[in-house]
Amino acid sequence: MKGYKRFFVLRDDVARGVQASFFQGILDKINTYDYFHRRDYKVKKRKHGKKILVVKEQQVLSPDRSHFKKMNFTAAEAAFFEERDVPHRCGRGAIRCMVFTQPWRFVLRVRPNMITERRIIDPVLLAEEQQLDNHIKNHQLAHRMYWLFKGKSNRRWNWCLGEKVKYRMQPKTLQQWLQEVINNTEEP
Repeated sequence: MKGYKRFFVLRDDVARGVQASFFQGILDKINTYDYFHRRDYKVKKRKHGKKILVVKEQQVLSPDRSHFKKMNFTAAEAAFFEERDVPHRCGRGAIRCMVFTQPWRFVLRVRPNMITERRIIDPVLLAEEQQLDNHIKNHQLAHRMYWLFKGKSNRRWNWCLGEKVKYRMQPKTLQQWLQEVINNTEEP
């Protein structure tokens, strides 16, 4: 077991009703899953300078128009959705989404997140991968690889294909600097 899993299920009275399979079909398409390390799903929020525990919110999926069309709802299922302006999660304006009009039909259920499969780890393969990553990082090859694969540089406007110049200004002695300054001031 690793943490807990929270998801929506039909309410008891809806599950025993005549249209249980109909609403279960809708729920299968718009259900969301949330994984967390605490069973009560409380997170720390700052309020008036103090940190308090607040329950995380979870809602069913509210797709936009194009995603809603791809989900292949029947006409009867689509009748339970209406188009609304939903505030953007980053606080930037609102988005037009198709919202389920009867969310009271679903309730949240928390279950332990049981892990039934484990990925087999090959230590030799991981060591070789780490060695390659270190080579790319130490020789600054990430930008060059991006330029070769994507056809343009990443974050650097011009990629220098030649050798890097170690000293742009050749080291000079104080006497050489003074001689240059004197020569430049005498010319005009």
